[in-house]
Amino acid sequence: MEPDPQASLSLERTDPRHTLLALLQPIFICLFLFVAIADPELASLSSPVGQSLSLASSGFIGIAGWSYARKNGLTRADLSETEKDEVLRSAVVEPVTALLNTGFAFVGPGAWTAGWFVIPAFLVTARGRLERRKQRAMVRKS
Repeated sequence: MEPDPQASLSLERTDPRHTLLALLQPIFICLFLFVAIADPELASLSSPVGQSLSLASSGFIGIAGWSYARKNGLTRADLSETEKDEVLRSAVVEPVTALLNTGFAFVGPGAWTAGWFVIPAFLVTARGRLERRKQRAMVRKS
């Protein structure tokens, strides 16, 4: 899971707090790599759990960084609110997938591996349905 390149192109500047958040993300990516290399066969439960939690942490730190940048005026002025919302929406699926997939680690390596494919598909489908439902409700109100 990498930081969203769209988010970095959407920034105009940064400050010390935002920079700290940006530097914390690769630390958790390195933790993921350490855990993955330490147990590539997923023989112990700690490997998939550690991988999932490190990726979730990195993703949520990225979301926090984008939210902070947006709140503190660090984003480009020419971005609309819709574009800013889309950066956040596109960044949410990966850390939520990693967090939910932590539970599959307790089932077994096969379930955990399958979770990386099934959970994002479910989340994207659910998000699409919620957005369509929201649009229909807006049309009914007008």
